Amino acid sequence: MTEPIFLGIDVGTGSARAGLFDARGRMLSSAKRDIMLWREGAGIAEQSSDDIWSAVCAATR
Repeated sequence: MTEPIFLGIDVGTGSARAGLFDARGRMLSSAKRDIMLWREGAGIAEQSSDDIWSAVCAATR
């Protein structure tokens, strides 16, 4: 390959997503991994930073 490839990562509430793009912005490949969300009552929701990082690593692989 002679053209550069760009990696984009998006972390949202429910998942981490990764995409590979060419220089024109065309998506070449993508992957998604879910992120756990723990709820304690009506007003409390928590996520694990370790789980988020694991999802990012898995999606980029």
